[in-house]
Amino acid sequence: MSRWPALPSILSIIICLALSACGGSDKGSEEKKPSTTASSRGSGGAGGGGGFAGFSQETKVEVLTLGRGAIAAYHVSNGNLQAIQRAPVYSRVGELCTEVLVEAGEYVVAGQPLAKLMRDEIELTRDQAAIDLERAEQTYKEAGVELERAKRYLERIIRDFEASEQEGKSSIFSLDDRFEAEITERKAALGEKRSLADLKHSRTELEAAQYQLDNTVIRAPISGVLVTRSLHPYELVTENQEVFAVADLSALRLLVDVPESAAAAIQPVAPDGPALTSADSDGEMDSADDADAAASAELDAAKEIERHRRADAKQAAMIPRAKAVILAATAFPDDRYLGYVEMVSPIVDAERGMLSVTVRVIPPAKTGDAIFEPLLAQLPVLERAAVLRTRKSVLLSAWSLLPEATRKEMSGAKPAMPAKPSDAAGPSDATLNVLAKRLPNAHERLRPGMWLEASIVTRFEKNALLIPSAAVINNTVFQAKEMAAHSGARPGVMVPGGRSRGPTESAKPDAPASAKGGDKGEGEEKVLRAVAIDLTGHTGVTSEGYVQLKDSEDAPLKAGDVIVIRGQEGLKDGGKIRVVGNE
Repeated sequence: MSRWPALPSILSIIICLALSACGGSDKGSEEKKPSTTASSRGSGGAGGGGGFAGFSQETKVEVLTLGRGAIAAYHVSNGNLQAIQRAPVYSRVGELCTEVLVEAGEYVVAGQPLAKLMRDEIELTRDQAAIDLERAEQTYKEAGVELERAKRYLERIIRDFEASEQEGKSSIFSLDDRFEAEITERKAALGEKRSLADLKHSRTELEAAQYQLDNTVIRAPISGVLVTRSLHPYELVTENQEVFAVADLSALRLLVDVPESAAAAIQPVAPDGPALTSADSDGEMDSADDADAAASAELDAAKEIERHRRADAKQAAMIPRAKAVILAATAFPDDRYLGYVEMVSPIVDAERGMLSVTVRVIPPAKTGDAIFEPLLAQLPVLERAAVLRTRKSVLLSAWSLLPEATRKEMSGAKPAMPAKPSDAAGPSDATLNVLAKRLPNAHERLRPGMWLEASIVTRFEKNALLIPSAAVINNTVFQAKEMAAHSGARPGVMVPGGRSRGPTESAKPDAPASAKGGDKGEGEEKVLRAVAIDLTGHTGVTSEGYVQLKDSEDAPLKAGDVIVIRGQEGLKDGGKIRVVGNE
């Protein structure tokens, strides 16, 4: 007995169904052939060949009208933030610490006392040196009087011998008297020299003792922030021991490495005008050494002012031709800081093939100054706005820490303005500008040792035709174009401003086709189609979010053209589209 008695019947039914399906499919194909042929002919007339067969279904997309704007290309690298000037503070005497006057993190000015050491023993030494100096001065005066007396006595004897009628004889003095007077005069001269040497030695001892006494007060060598403190009260300090460190946080720099291939785009900037000669530099160092020897806080402050003046003058000469740099810190991800390329190493690291680049960091509070406008002009709109937003954030943070009396004084530094509703929310821009000039630590948030990401501007185009990067797929963009509709197609008509009206919206045509003298497609309905545009060889600067389209006679797109920026993943060349999301 067969195990599958119904198998022949089942096979017969399957074969019949398959034949029926084939017959129906062939019939449907034959019925559709005329329509397909007509559509192909219509497409060929509208598109100039190729045809749009099979694109009757609309794809929903978002479009954008191309415009112009600024774009920049960057070279991105990371580096460690450093203070340009960091001064260790040493104890010049070995004594017991009696008082520490400052704490780490405080702002100090040049010459400000930082700590005091015990001075009792050194004061005794200084007093003893003063007494010795007085004794030496008295001895020197006595030696001078003795020398003067011996000289006069010798001159008297010589005059008497010259007045005598007999040569070599005197009526009052003998030759032995003359000889003894000459010896006495010589001894007195030697005694004066010895007393003068003793006097100089006593003065030196007093100056040394006074120097030691002055150094019992440890002072700041430069203005800046006290970054380290290793000294505590009642702690024994040895001579030349480092007890503090002061860093000028208003002048920071970043050292980054770039490949040698980027050397052409990152050019070193030389300041305008004559450079400082070696003679000028040496002379200034000599005066600085003299000021240090004098241990004068006033001179230290004057040197500090002169140093800042020279640095500002050098910076003002470099900025107009410097490459701008955008800096980002991990600690403050929303902030953007401004800098510029200050120096490029003249040599390349042979092992790594890298160049060392020094980036000068501009204090955020100072970025609004007119001197830095050439750097801001190199940045696209969004990056420029981010830098200025960071400046305002830093100033508002500093403002919140000021005493109320200082706020009132600074608010009144400018002429009174009419009251505004926004005044209650915070200080005015004029007040913030005053604060920016007075802020001692103008960086506020940035600290030496931080790692920053530096985006060096290697190329900048101020008026470039920009295409969103999201619109480019495989170096191709889709342009939204009006074309003749095929039978059964739903129209989509472009309207001014780059929008497209959907099939349910009405639009008034500019003029009938017959009025324009056309005899093809007369009275034909329009639809919106996506036309693939190959950008190979036409793109320039590529930055975050945008691609530059080069201006040329054969440029495939121009300002005012409409392109698809979203929904193009499934599009084909000539596909029908419907604009959404642009209302």
